[in-house]
Amino acid sequence: CTINNSIVIGGSERLFKQLKQSVVWDSIISYNNLDKFSGNTYEKLGMIYDSTSIGFFYTDNKIRFSRQKFQKKKLIKSGIANIGNGNEMARSIGLYRVFTSGNSKWVINK
Repeated sequence: CTINNSIVIGGSERLFKQLKQSVVWDSIISYNNLDKFSGNTYEKLGMIYDSTSIGFFYTDNKIRFSRQKFQKKKLIKSGIANIGNGNEMARSIGLYRVFTSGNSKWVINK
């Protein structure tokens, strides 16, 4: 939607307005990565803050892994010993959980 290294003033408002006119909707929900953005744009769009979820990922101090990859059921299926919760199981194979700022949830209802 933009040219590299340029800014479109009011671009998010124009895109959101077009979205609301182009699709059938009762409510729109969006999630904001708090490590990267404040969420101010959602307020400008008329959305209401709903909640913040705790975010985390796993690492072996070299590679960052998605937390979904190390859910307890997936670890058990891959043959890791069932020794407690998913975090304890990930620790048993040398992974560490690192918390992020999380994600804020924003909602607008028609």
